[in-house]
Amino acid sequence: FFSKWYHSQTLATKSKYIDALLAAPMKESESRTITFPDIAPETWELMVKFIDDPIACRSMKAEDVVKVAKFYDKYDFGGGRNLCDL
Repeated sequence: FFSKWYHSQTLATKSKYIDALLAAPMKESESRTITFPDIAPETWELMVKFIDDPIACRSMKAEDVVKVAKFYDKYDFGGGRNLCDL
């Protein structure tokens, strides 16, 4: 259970992967619910922080930036990625 939820359309504006997922005739597009079973809750909290404010990565620990970057790239989130290049 993640403590912070996002509206699917909000995520779709920030992720090409999620946008495509919601546009395709799949269960996610019908339910408007997307799960990320491979992202631990604590990593999701970091993701949310970065999705909300990409500059937030500047205050993250290096190992947290690495965790976020892995999923940020996997799920094709857009802007701000270059702010956290290690």
